[in-house]
Amino acid sequence: MSGSAFIDDPKNGNLSFTVTTNPPANPTPQAAGCPNGQWTATFDNITFGTGTITIQQETFQGSGIYQTVLTTTVFLP
Repeated sequence: MSGSAFIDDPKNGNLSFTVTTNPPANPTPQAAGCPNGQWTATFDNITFGTGTITIQQETFQGSGIYQTVLTTTVFLP
């Protein structure tokens, strides 16, 4: 999964953001390996392991041209 956000109000070189996502659809009984179609399968605990954050900055205000200033891997709890 991926996404992006435009954040245009850093304060003293700092900014805060939150990442959220919608839960995936539950698998079909067959996809989950259930013995037959009378069973149901649901996700009850989803853990994300790692992610990548890429920060881009406009080369000069109003140019509309962005350059990557940081790409880093984050480890998610």
